[in-house]
Order: sequence, then C-alpha cells, then structure tokens
Amino acid sequence: LECVKSGYQQKIIHESAWTHLQELESGGLSVIGINAHVDEDNVSSTHGQKLDTDAVRGQLESLQSLKDSRDTERVLEALERLREACEGMQNVMEPLIHAVKEGATVGEVNGVMKEVFGTWMAPSGV
Repeated sequence: LECVKSGYQQKIIHESAWTHLQELESGGLSVIGINAHVDEDNVSSTHGQKLDTDAVRGQLESLQSLKDSRDTERVLEALERLREACEGMQNVMEPLIHAVKEGATVGEVNGVMKEVFGTWMAPSGV
C-alpha cells in the first residue's frame, strides 16, 4: 500500500515508458511501420469516428424516459444515503445498488462519489 501511496509503481512505469520512447526515437528499437519499413507513399490519414446521431438521440430519449418515469424524491433520498455512506467511509455497495434500483443514473451516482472522494490521480512519483 505504501508503494501505491508514494507513487513507486507509477514512477517505474513512467521510467520504463521513457526508456522505451528513447530507444524507439534513437533507432535502438525498431517497430515496423513506425520507424522501420515505413511506406511513406502509402501513409493513410486517420479519420475520427463519426457518431450515429440516431443512436445518440435514442440514448438521450431513453435517459429522459427513465427520468420522467422514476420517483425523483426517492432517487434523491437514495443518492443522499449513498453520500452519507461515502462520507462515513462505510460500505457503499448496498446504498449504491439501492440508488440504481430507484432509477439513479450512472452519472448521478458517479457525481455523488466524485463530490465526496474527488477525482483520484495516480501519484506520478517523479
């Protein structure tokens, strides 16, 4: 546990990635298509993924339907129970499952937990 808190693993991963990048850039490590046997005449450009607007619209409609059909007061009470469990450093599974069964969304559950715990960032160790 102390290794995680001190960032030891992240430091080792960072150093390994840095060494790998240096070897790749110096030519000490060859990767076909990256720095060896690259066909400059046939380099394809990559295009971002296009979202299916119908799928997005359908998902948003499903979300709105869920929110319209649930008992908002019960959802808010369940989310408050989850918050209390998080703040009290208790087991959060029971209140989390209860909140979802009441109709809380993943975003709402995540929002409560993020407010209490914040956003975790791995220590860099560097």
